[in-house]
Amino acid sequence: AYLGNLVSLGSPHQGSALANLFAGHGVFELGSGSDYLAALGWEDPVPAAVNFTAIHSSFDALVFPEDRAEYPGAMNISLDYLGHISLLLSEKVYSLVKENLDVEVRN
Repeated sequence: AYLGNLVSLGSPHQGSALANLFAGHGVFELGSGSDYLAALGWEDPVPAAVNFTAIHSSFDALVFPEDRAEYPGAMNISLDYLGHISLLLSEKVYSLVKENLDVEVRN
């Protein structure tokens, strides 16, 4: 069944090298190669159930390397010259989010 549209902004879908530095803290579960993220991705039905767009930045100092923010099976959009928090303030990102959430749901 098709559920609708989903957009993520700067999410560490495949982990972040920075989170690996915080062993013993909750953010460690967002590190590259974590069991937590592996469990979330195991036989993941999300890409088939939604129109998924993952927007991230090549300048993100929190989620890196950049390709760790990509989501397998999603439309991945990389933007330059935006930091992690700047994704929330960018008019370009707002337009992309709106455009991708307004996509007509298929039946």
